[in-house]
Amino acid sequence: GEPGLPSGRELAEHLAARFFYPTDESLDLLRVAQYVELTVGRRPLYDELRRVFEIRSSPTPMHRTLARLPLRVVFETNYDDALERALQNEDRDFDVLTYIADGPSHGSFRLDRSDGESIVLDAPKSYADLVNKRLTVVRLHGRLDRRDPSLDSFVITEDDHLDAALRRVDGLP
Repeated sequence: GEPGLPSGRELAEHLAARFFYPTDESLDLLRVAQYVELTVGRRPLYDELRRVFEIRSSPTPMHRTLARLPLRVVFETNYDDALERALQNEDRDFDVLTYIADGPSHGSFRLDRSDGESIVLDAPKSYADLVNKRLTVVRLHGRLDRRDPSLDSFVITEDDHLDAALRRVDGLP
C-alpha cells in the first residue's frame, strides 16, 4: 500500500530512535523534539522532519471533504500538505498563511498567495487587508515547504509551542 504519514506518537518514536533519545524518558513529541534540538541542533531536526513529511500520501477523505466545502478559512495543525493537494484536485483557488517558527522572521506569518506571491506579515492584523474571496489555509504549526527547504517551519519543540502561545497571547508580531 501507499505510505502514510505518522501519528504524533509514531513521529515521537521515530525521532527518539533516530536521535538516541533516553529510553527512560516520556515519548511525548514536544519533549523528544526539544531533546533533538538541544543535543544535535535545529537543522538536523528540520532535515529529519523534511524526510518524514515529504512523502506524498493521498489526501484523506476528511481532506477531500474539506476541499469541497464552501469554506473561507481552514485552520490546520498538521505539517504535511495533503489538504492543499486536495484543494488543488478540486481546482480550488486558495492562499496559505503559515506561522514562521524559525529564522529572522520567526513569530510572524508568511502568506503564500495562489498567484505565487509570498509576503511576510509582521503583524497578524495586516492580513485582514489582504483577505479576499479565496479560501485561506492557516498553518498554525508551520509546514513543509516543497518549493524551498529553507522555508520549512515546524512548531514542534516545547520552546516553539511556548513561544507561539506567548506571541498569540501578547499580540506580538
